[in-house]
Amino acid sequence: MRRAVVALPVLLLALAGCGDGGSPDDADDPSPSRTTAEAISACGDLTDADVARLTGQGDVTHVEKQQPFGSVCTFTADGSPSVMILAGGGATTAADIVELSTPTSDEGEVSTEDVEVPGTDEALLVTDTSYDLTTTSLVAVVGDVGYTVYGTGPTADDEGRVAIAVLTILLGGTSDVPDAEPQAHPCDALTGEEVGTVLDTRVTAQRGELGDGLRCTYGGPDGVGVLVYTLDRTAPVESLADSAERQGAAIEEVPVGDGGVARLVQRDSLDVATVYVATTRGVFVLDVDATDDPARSVAVARELAPLLAG
Repeated sequence: MRRAVVALPVLLLALAGCGDGGSPDDADDPSPSRTTAEAISACGDLTDADVARLTGQGDVTHVEKQQPFGSVCTFTADGSPSVMILAGGGATTAADIVELSTPTSDEGEVSTEDVEVPGTDEALLVTDTSYDLTTTSLVAVVGDVGYTVYGTGPTADDEGRVAIAVLTILLGGTSDVPDAEPQAHPCDALTGEEVGTVLDTRVTAQRGELGDGLRCTYGGPDGVGVLVYTLDRTAPVESLADSAERQGAAIEEVPVGDGGVARLVQRDSLDVATVYVATTRGVFVLDVDATDDPARSVAVARELAPLLAG
């Protein structure tokens, strides 16, 4: 959602530009096909409970603000942006909205994919690598109303699925996207017994907290430090890995089975191997530190990541 916050002013200008209609005479057009800004709602039939179950977050609230072009609906969870929808009148095509809302001065790539969203005339999933982040959003057109939806989730695919589900419900439809599971505690996702099997030693798992998240430390006589902690589910692990790569880290995709995504991050200046792991049970960071032996840190991390994801 950091990308959404950065891009918001650009998108507001883009949608306002789509809604200008081109000439002064258009403002007086009495045609019933022309949608007025006051008639547009970016929240529609979407509720706090809908967003909570789709994202696995609690205490979701939302605010809708009217803008000259239409409206902006922002859902937050624990004070952080979760889902954002922009809706504006005067839209032409989804491709036009994407082109207008893409920063021209930023280094990054934008790709689109046609998707089916019930109730829309056309819809595109947009992958954007601007601002050192990789995000997925949804742009759609219904009549002359354009929608841009920022979903949220632990993977880029989840971002897209949530965005499609959000717009489907907003337009009065029913989504078949399953409810997100609550965030699991790291000690339940990766047990001390599992870590001990990989290290071939007896290991105990100790529960704790780290900032606003949860952590699990694994202690034993092996000399390899293992720590797992949780991350906010709104940040896709692919984006976190892309950001680390741009800062000079080496990135490796770790196979973790169906439904999971894992990226191993190695930095030359550190002995610690870090793996970002996203599963249906939440988003985790796995740190393995075999002091003065970075190769072993990486090897152990590769073995533990699939267990954490499973």
